[in-house]
Amino acid sequence: LVGPFFEIVISGKSDGKDAREMLKRTREIFLPNKVVILNPIEQGEPEICDIIEFIKSQPSIEGKVTIYFCKNFSCNRPSMDIDEMVDLLA
Repeated sequence: LVGPFFEIVISGKSDGKDAREMLKRTREIFLPNKVVILNPIEQGEPEICDIIEFIKSQPSIEGKVTIYFCKNFSCNRPSMDIDEMVDLLA
Protein backbone atom coordinates (compact mmCIF):
# COMPACT_ATOMS: atom_id res chain seq x y z
CA LEU A 1 0.00 0.00 0.00
CA VAL A 2 2.98 2.31 0.25
CA GLY A 3 4.29 3.22 -3.24
CA PRO A 4 5.91 3.71 -5.51
CA PHE A 5 2.88 4.32 -7.70
CA PHE A 6 2.92 4.04 -11.48
CA GLU A 7 0.57 5.78 -13.88
CA ILE A 8 0.55 4.57 -17.47
CA VAL A 9 -1.41 6.77 -19.87
CA ILE A 10 -2.07 5.45 -23.37
CA SER A 11 -3.28 8.19 -25.72
CA GLY A 12 -4.71 6.89 -28.97
CA LYS A 13 -7.81 5.67 -30.75
CA SER A 14 -9.58 3.32 -28.37
CA ASP A 15 -10.38 0.90 -31.20
CA GLY A 16 -6.93 1.22 -32.80
CA LYS A 17 -4.74 -1.86 -33.19
CA ASP A 18 -1.70 -0.17 -31.61
CA ALA A 19 -3.64 1.05 -28.57
CA ARG A 20 -5.14 -2.43 -28.04
CA GLU A 21 -1.65 -3.97 -28.31
CA MET A 22 -0.21 -1.54 -25.74
CA LEU A 23 -3.09 -2.22 -23.35
CA LYS A 24 -2.58 -5.96 -23.76
CA ARG A 25 1.16 -5.71 -23.13
CA THR A 26 0.70 -3.57 -19.99
CA ARG A 27 -1.69 -6.19 -18.59
CA GLU A 28 0.90 -8.93 -19.14
CA ILE A 29 3.53 -7.21 -16.98
CA PHE A 30 3.27 -7.62 -13.21
CA LEU A 31 3.78 -4.21 -11.71
CA PRO A 32 2.20 -3.61 -8.31
CA ASN A 33 0.52 -0.25 -7.79
CA LYS A 34 0.10 0.50 -11.49
CA VAL A 35 -2.83 2.36 -12.95
CA VAL A 36 -3.43 2.11 -16.70
CA ILE A 37 -5.49 4.89 -18.28
CA LEU A 38 -6.70 5.07 -21.87
CA ASN A 39 -7.02 8.61 -23.22
CA PRO A 40 -9.28 8.11 -26.29
CA ILE A 41 -8.28 10.74 -28.84
CA GLU A 42 -11.34 10.19 -31.03
CA GLN A 43 -13.47 11.81 -28.33
CA GLY A 44 -12.65 15.54 -28.37
CA GLU A 45 -12.65 15.87 -24.59
CA PRO A 46 -13.49 12.47 -23.08
CA GLU A 47 -15.31 12.15 -19.77
CA ILE A 48 -12.22 10.58 -18.22
CA CYS A 49 -10.59 14.04 -18.39
CA ASP A 50 -13.16 15.27 -15.87
CA ILE A 51 -11.92 12.67 -13.40
CA ILE A 52 -8.22 12.54 -14.28
CA GLU A 53 -7.41 16.06 -15.41
CA PHE A 54 -3.66 15.59 -15.91
CA ILE A 55 -4.20 13.44 -19.01
CA LYS A 56 -5.32 16.55 -20.90
CA SER A 57 -1.62 17.41 -21.12
CA GLN A 58 -0.73 13.94 -22.44
CA PRO A 59 -2.02 13.87 -26.02
CA SER A 60 -1.34 11.52 -28.88
CA ILE A 61 1.70 12.68 -30.84
CA GLU A 62 1.15 13.06 -34.59
CA GLY A 63 -2.05 11.02 -34.30
CA LYS A 64 -0.09 7.91 -33.27
CA VAL A 65 -0.68 5.95 -30.11
CA THR A 66 1.53 7.45 -27.41
CA ILE A 67 2.35 6.13 -23.97
CA TYR A 68 3.28 8.19 -20.91
CA PHE A 69 4.93 6.31 -18.06
CA CYS A 70 4.83 8.15 -14.76
CA LYS A 71 6.15 7.23 -11.34
CA ASN A 72 4.89 9.11 -8.30
CA PHE A 73 3.43 11.85 -10.54
CA SER A 74 6.67 12.45 -12.48
CA CYS A 75 6.59 11.35 -16.13
CA ASN A 76 9.24 10.06 -18.50
CA ARG A 77 9.29 11.38 -22.04
CA PRO A 78 6.43 10.02 -24.15
CA SER A 79 7.03 6.97 -26.32
CA MET A 80 5.34 5.56 -29.41
CA ASP A 81 7.32 2.31 -29.34
CA ILE A 82 5.76 -0.77 -27.72
CA ASP A 83 9.12 -2.43 -27.03
CA GLU A 84 10.46 0.73 -25.37
CA MET A 85 7.34 0.80 -23.20
CA VAL A 86 7.91 -2.80 -22.13
CA ASP A 87 11.53 -1.96 -21.22
CA LEU A 88 10.33 1.00 -19.11
CA LEU A 89 7.83 -1.20 -17.28
CA ALA A 90 10.38 -3.94 -16.66
